[in-house]
Amino acid sequence: MKNKHILLSVLLISIVAFGFYPLRQTVKQKEIKNEQLFVQKQQQIERLNELENAEKITGSKIAIPASPKQVELINDISRIAKTTGLEIPTAWSFSLGHNSEVRAEQISVSFSLLGRHEQIQKFLTEVEKNPRFMGVKDFSFTTDFTQSIPTTEMPITLYAFFLEA
Repeated sequence: MKNKHILLSVLLISIVAFGFYPLRQTVKQKEIKNEQLFVQKQQQIERLNELENAEKITGSKIAIPASPKQVELINDISRIAKTTGLEIPTAWSFSLGHNSEVRAEQISVSFSLLGRHEQIQKFLTEVEKNPRFMGVKDFSFTTDFTQSIPTTEMPITLYAFFLEA
């Protein structure tokens, strides 16, 4: 009888140790991942709010992203603009299409950058290096030499591909 109690105790401890503990770790990992996703969504909401407020402040018409892919593209461009020292564009214009050659959704976005010529060159270089395939569809630039530090304005249209699932 005593052996039965010892055996049951060992069995119970084994079940708890090998069953519930790994399950608890899995639940904890899922909670951490959910928290990270929540933070990412909050950042996207804040970015959309910034865009809406920029429209009110600047008085220019802003196309609010209609899809998560457009938000991803804005995040990529904003990150590149920040790393090159340029101001993040406040006005965006999107066009959607499908590129049959690469069998992928193609999103084009137009915006304008303002900064020094070197910063804009670096921006274009960083676009080429970006992990998501992006390319320049169209751009032009004008430089104002009347200021002590010449500034260049560059309206640009970029495109990016999003592979279909």
